[in-house]
Amino acid sequence: MSIAKQVFEWLENYPYLKWGLKNDFVNFSSVARKIQKELNIKNFDAILVAIRRYQENLRLIENTKIKEIIKECSLEIRTKINVYVTKNMDFDVLKNIGKFNLVSGKEWYVLITDKKLKLNTIKYEEEVVEVSIKSNKEIENCPGFAAFIYSSLAEAGINIIETYSMWTETILILNKKDLANTIYCLEKIGIK
Repeated sequence: MSIAKQVFEWLENYPYLKWGLKNDFVNFSSVARKIQKELNIKNFDAILVAIRRYQENLRLIENTKIKEIIKECSLEIRTKINVYVTKNMDFDVLKNIGKFNLVSGKEWYVLITDKKLKLNTIKYEEEVVEVSIKSNKEIENCPGFAAFIYSSLAEAGINIIETYSMWTETILILNKKDLANTIYCLEKIGIK
């Protein structure tokens, strides 16, 4: 694996460093020494070059189509949402619960609804919030949109309980205590 790829992968694990690189708050030599020690890479200069390239890539992503799409996004918020994770879904339950979202994985079903249910669950979250980011159809041709949103929230210390998307909607399920900070964070990056 190339030195650049190793450095990029290492940096991907540190959202606060990504923020620091985007905002010129990082001492490149200090970060390079840390990477050199952890990854046991001898070529210090190659690490520095890779960090600078990574920074350029971050700025390119931030200044491209993502920003254009974000300007046209809107938020929709629903409170008192309940999330149920189950191994076996009783589809008869869905007939009487009104509005819901059901996400099917290989092993689990995740049911999101505003109704409180008694289901045989592996895990559940009640009284959480749903933040829906509505974008235009250009999102289909915009790599990095979700990563940009998720990184921004991670940098703000916000934990996403569940997330899924449906074409032009990116949906986040969060704890109620994180709602104000989430709205602030999303508005700060341009979503109104």
